[in-house]
Amino acid sequence: MPTEPPAKPLLPPDLGGELLAAVSRSFVLTLKALPTPLRGPISLAYLLARSADTLADSAEVPCPLRLQALEQFAQILNTGEPAENARCRQALAALIRSAFLDRQTLPAEALLLQRFERCWQILQTCEDGTRRLIHEVLGHIIDGQRWDLEFFGAATEVKSLPDAQTLQRYTWQVAGCVGEFWTQLCLQLMPEVILPSDGRAKLLEQAAEYGCGLQRINILRDIAADLRLGRLYLPVSDAAAAAAQPVLMQAQWDEQWLKALQNLHQGRAYLRQLNHRGLRHATALPLLIGLQTLRALKQSNWEQRMQRVKISRWRVIGLLLRSLWASRSSTAMDQLVAELSHGLEG
Repeated sequence: MPTEPPAKPLLPPDLGGELLAAVSRSFVLTLKALPTPLRGPISLAYLLARSADTLADSAEVPCPLRLQALEQFAQILNTGEPAENARCRQALAALIRSAFLDRQTLPAEALLLQRFERCWQILQTCEDGTRRLIHEVLGHIIDGQRWDLEFFGAATEVKSLPDAQTLQRYTWQVAGCVGEFWTQLCLQLMPEVILPSDGRAKLLEQAAEYGCGLQRINILRDIAADLRLGRLYLPVSDAAAAAAQPVLMQAQWDEQWLKALQNLHQGRAYLRQLNHRGLRHATALPLLIGLQTLRALKQSNWEQRMQRVKISRWRVIGLLLRSLWASRSSTAMDQLVAELSHGLEG
């Protein structure tokens, strides 16, 4: 196993401990498995991305104000001149206070928005290469969120995506680019933890496909909740008819289920190239949960899908423990993935 370089300071307690635990305890478990040099940058990127998610998903805030907030976030990322950047941050902070904070239904999300400026200050202390990668991935995520709000808006009737290419672009913007970011950060800070046998370009492609697969699973799993908001992320010709009779979207649903499985196969290939036990575990856990979710979705009927299919908390804990054990070697992890994949394509 490669030796980790000396540890650098992680996030301060008010961000790295209190805030991360409030926002996502499951992410904290993943974070603890990562090599020390990766924890701070990945935590920071996660908190800033979740801030953007909160701005985009604040249903009690009118859609134009959410779009304005995301536009101001993008301006902060794209403005290098210090005085102008400070002005953009102050404008977003004022908008958050006036339109968002009092409308959060979850205390953790209100706390996250309150700490936005603090997260940004910590980002400025990162090394140039790390800061650039975080800026890039946040830019892609915000582009996807802005497109989503502009396309669906405050929907009064169900609307679906126009074609499969739009769906592919969207899954890359909100998830595939995260796989690329994760990989680029590893290659930049700890290149020894990855053995790209097929080259850097192939490795990044596998990472992006893996991320896209996880997002496709989210779309299939959350289809009922999205329909209630007037959103159908499958490219069907008659969205209203499909919403009234979900079986009419079966062909598109099957196609995206199979595409998600193919994406996860790329995640399996990606895992084989990881040379660090903790990184292997942290990277594998979403894949293992994803495979189990695909199995549950495949075995469900439309009545069950419209109630949201998910795997139990105890099964997730079981996968966590099995991943910890299998992460001891690439071969053991590959065997676990093969076991959970068995029969899915049959």
